[in-house]
Amino acid sequence: MDGVASNDVWAVGQQTAGSSLTTLIEHWNGTNWSVVFGAKVGHGAFLDAVTAISSNDVWAAGQQGAGSSFTALIEHWNGTSWSIVSSPAFAGVSFIRGISADASNDVWAVAGPIILHWNGQGWNQVPAASTFSGDAVTALSPTNVWAVGSRASEHPDSIEAIAHRMSAVD
Repeated sequence: MDGVASNDVWAVGQQTAGSSLTTLIEHWNGTNWSVVFGAKVGHGAFLDAVTAISSNDVWAAGQQGAGSSFTALIEHWNGTSWSIVSSPAFAGVSFIRGISADASNDVWAVAGPIILHWNGQGWNQVPAASTFSGDAVTALSPTNVWAVGSRASEHPDSIEAIAHRMSAVD
């Protein structure tokens, strides 16, 4: 959930559509929640995270697909409608767990071991520690971005929490 004002809040998730799941996007206008139709995606899609920069610049992220074939899903709100944003940078990405932005040209997403950055023109992968698996991200400024997740520990059958700091390089 994220918002830009007390009358402009967004929440995302999933809903049952017939016998399968699909995305759910809701908007709070200060009085009521309303469902807002997202971009047309297939069944099995859901959204895990949302970040709002302004009333006409909102990003939502999750996954789409079915069975064992999932791909990253990022949608963008332009103030009028949601659209799917695709990118070659999503190659090998099956889900996106977190998304955050501090400006229209500084949006960050984490997808397990992959960190993605939107520079206003396109998405790029950003190097992270090879053992890092990100779950959430927060962008405070272009040079102050934090992702939290886990990594395998030295002890069998256990993991360690880890925070990873990044800054825009593209």
